[in-house]
Amino acid sequence: MFQTDVLIIGSGIAGATAALRLARNPQRQVVVITRDPDPHESNSRYAQGGVVGRGLDDDADLLVKDILAAGAGASSPQAARILSEEGPALLQEILVESAHIQFDSQPDGEPEYGKEAAHSRRRILHVGDGTGQAIMAGLVGGLVIGVVVDRTIQVVVRRRLSAAKPAGAGAVASEVAKPAGPGVASELAKSHPLHAVVRSLGENQRGA
Repeated sequence: MFQTDVLIIGSGIAGATAALRLARNPQRQVVVITRDPDPHESNSRYAQGGVVGRGLDDDADLLVKDILAAGAGASSPQAARILSEEGPALLQEILVESAHIQFDSQPDGEPEYGKEAAHSRRRILHVGDGTGQAIMAGLVGGLVIGVVVDRTIQVVVRRRLSAAKPAGAGAVASEVAKPAGPGVASELAKSHPLHAVVRSLGENQRGA
């Protein structure tokens, strides 16, 4: 059994971003686990559409209006407001400055914003038809660098997570074991396989 301050299951955009931001604190141990040995492999990788930024003639109120109109009453006004006000700045901080995503640009170097679906302004950023793939490459690249440099992101390779529970003082205790071999009928073998990402740098840390 090993202990960690934060256990993140999944290395998609949400999981990888959370790990990178939490690992800014060198005193915080972070473990990321994903079902595939390849940390790039997630639903995020196959997203072809773009992400919402803020165009030249755009503002938060316009984006909120567009989101609520497109949602036809199903959208949360509070969530739409948070996304509209905080989203563009976080996109710049996380995807452009941290993950170094090179979105499509005009000849003069300015972002190439697209206008699509219910959006009333040109505010959508793309990386060709592989926006998700490009974002995941950037985030996973940052995750690897974070592991090597800060050593705050612990990784356990090709293991199964059989249990996770609070361990006191904000920590999480988890039980991991190597995948059972063919024909082995055990509760562990029946459990959903969760493979840790990148490579193991923490085998001698925290009793892994």
